[in-house]
Amino acid sequence: MSQAGLEVVEDGHAIVATLGALRAEVGTQPFAVTLRAGAHTLHRGPAGGPAEDIFDASARYDAITYAVDGSRHGGYVATGRLRRWYRLTEVRSWRLDGETLHLEVATNDHGAAVADVTLRFDPAGAIALGVTLAPNDAVVEVNIAGPLDDDEDCYGFGERFARCNHRGREVVNWTEEGIYDPLPGHDWTYWPVPFLLSSRGWGVHADTTARATFRLGSDRPDAWSLSVEQRELSVVFFAGPTPADVVRQFTARTGRPCLPPPWALGVWKTTLSGEQAIRTTAERLREERMGVSAVWLYDQTELETNSGWGSGLGYPTGRYTDLPGMIDALHADGFKVLGYLNPNFIPGRPTYVEAEEQGYLAKRESGDVYLMPGVESDPETDDIAIGPMAMIDFTNPGAVAWWQSLLQRILTEYGYDGWMEDFGEYLPAEVRAADGRTGWEMRNEYPLLYHRASAEVRERCGKETAVFVRSGYTGSSQYATVAWSGDQHTDWSPDRGIGGVLAAGISLGLSGTSMWGPDIGGYVGAYDGSDVYASEELWIRWCELGALAPLMRDHLGHKPLDPEPVTALSNERTIDVWRRLASLHNRLFPYLYRYAHEAHETGLPTLRHLVLSEPDDLAARRQDDVYLLGDELLVAPVLTPGTRTRDLHLPAGAWYRFATGERYDGGRRGAVPAPLGEPVLLARAGSVVPLLAEAPVGLTAPLAELERLPLELRLFPAGGAGEVAYGFRLHDGGEVAVVERDGRLDLTFGGSLRTRALTLRLPVGAPAEAGLEVAVPEGAETFELRLAPVAGDGRG
Repeated sequence: MSQAGLEVVEDGHAIVATLGALRAEVGTQPFAVTLRAGAHTLHRGPAGGPAEDIFDASARYDAITYAVDGSRHGGYVATGRLRRWYRLTEVRSWRLDGETLHLEVATNDHGAAVADVTLRFDPAGAIALGVTLAPNDAVVEVNIAGPLDDDEDCYGFGERFARCNHRGREVVNWTEEGIYDPLPGHDWTYWPVPFLLSSRGWGVHADTTARATFRLGSDRPDAWSLSVEQRELSVVFFAGPTPADVVRQFTARTGRPCLPPPWALGVWKTTLSGEQAIRTTAERLREERMGVSAVWLYDQTELETNSGWGSGLGYPTGRYTDLPGMIDALHADGFKVLGYLNPNFIPGRPTYVEAEEQGYLAKRESGDVYLMPGVESDPETDDIAIGPMAMIDFTNPGAVAWWQSLLQRILTEYGYDGWMEDFGEYLPAEVRAADGRTGWEMRNEYPLLYHRASAEVRERCGKETAVFVRSGYTGSSQYATVAWSGDQHTDWSPDRGIGGVLAAGISLGLSGTSMWGPDIGGYVGAYDGSDVYASEELWIRWCELGALAPLMRDHLGHKPLDPEPVTALSNERTIDVWRRLASLHNRLFPYLYRYAHEAHETGLPTLRHLVLSEPDDLAARRQDDVYLLGDELLVAPVLTPGTRTRDLHLPAGAWYRFATGERYDGGRRGAVPAPLGEPVLLARAGSVVPLLAEAPVGLTAPLAELERLPLELRLFPAGGAGEVAYGFRLHDGGEVAVVERDGRLDLTFGGSLRTRALTLRLPVGAPAEAGLEVAVPEGAETFELRLAPVAGDGRG
């Protein structure tokens, strides 16, 4: 049988459905599903044989299964709240509808004897599998399982601290905040994504907002399982065949990152303590040449728009009598200005009263506003206290429109260019939303609704804006300009400090987010209560990490003030470190902006785990503390105290130290010098990296002006015999093509690079010293060629 290109053949005890390279093999008795893309296996089932005991949780590995709550199920074997497990047993009938195969499948459960199973084929390289059980209120969990190969690793799952490879772990997808959680391990997250990316080049996404749990060889080393806490299952398998292909396919289906304004890739600096202090700080930032594009403040209170945090969190809070005037003055000095926003409302404030009267706040089943413990600041005393707060209901269209009118005022009347879009993880389970769902059902989706409502009004305002968010779920990156990893401790700990922050950024990238930057300096004090938060070494290493992320941004945070925490303006050394690293970050703008466009167009992140480029290199992909920035640059941050040599496994090929031109052979483990203040940044041999020829004051000029600035092209020759071709293409289509033949380089320029002032720069001793031939197409208006060997002083 065939419809719309899908061919289905029933052969004995199997039904085989094929669409192009996609193929589903359905065993009819017993029921089992195997999914393939060409010779590539996406899923094999069952992962194990039928469980003998219906109370045995190992039944979850028997292909597709479900659990019921014994106390609600009834019957002879009801046993309190112990879950009983049932499985799908045999296909009773099937039919074809377009590109969807429908199956009626029996179960071994007398309470829900039939399941509807669907297989929908997407020619782009995905197969969606759905399971709907006959009505049964006792069903509490639906599960699918598959095998894991011995050397297979498991990535994805949104923002995850401490590690990126989750093989051997149980991963829960539930948005929450738990900075003060006393348990080690940091298993909670602000931004879950129920998406498994296999190193073997397949992926599976749970298309749900319900609480979902992946078991990745944790209780059975040769299998994975996914359970969803609801009465139906909807999952999508992606065909790959490489991990990078899977990320492209996943983001094409769920939403790709939005394109940030150019200045969002610049340097952002926290400024606090009132109008005069902020103006003074801004002047000093310019005097010290700190390369800042945006200043951010959060200690103001703006009752009319429910914005501002209202506390300096230990730092002095000053007076704000004319915020629009201050913002206009900062704009005149070349700064963008960011404020603070969250979706919470505090009783007694004007916006709370209006929202309560109009029915815009999340309610209990009774209809009363749901008040929960929240953080309240006193603008008079700068104190922080726990008090009641309510959350806006983003399923109420009237509430969304009203809230957006407040944001419109922030952008137009006050003149802000964006804000920290904080919180979003707290929706109580007992809430009954305007659309009828409970808080338990929509808690994961709440951040998505929050950020989408903000994006809609920012798009309407007609100006370039940016927000940075900590909460999220599947698809949030299409609405949120930048992500940051939330409130972390200022220490060296691998799960709650600087190490966990890096893992969070890398894992978010694998799950569809590109624009990310950490809180340079961390948020609160050390987890163990020590004064390591005041360590200059720790701050410098954090600064190195932030400079080589898509966004470089600091946070003064809520640390103890005795001893004083380190900031960019603490002393001459911190000023020098910030200045040099901000200069490097800003000069990388043409490189980073091209990859921001690539993320927007393909879903591949700018900050990349090595599994995307080296899936077959076991040693490379099992490093969670090394990443690629784009394709050409490799970064190995220092995350432990006292370290001055960074040990890492370099991917195959040769690599150059970006600052000095020193060459290293890849495909093996080795040591690279890591002096304090000099990030370990390597460039791939056989690549070109574009930089701004000089560090700009900031990146707030119109894009057309930034696109005319002179460029420096760093060439890193491949070396060796024979011919090698490589190059680089800018976001505007300008490109340089390099052909390397036995130590000789032939360069050809196209598009905007034909008319842009250029400096070509090669490492000392590069093969191109033997000869350099540049082909400049006719019609070039201006062209500058200078050979400037990289200096050996470690600063480039």
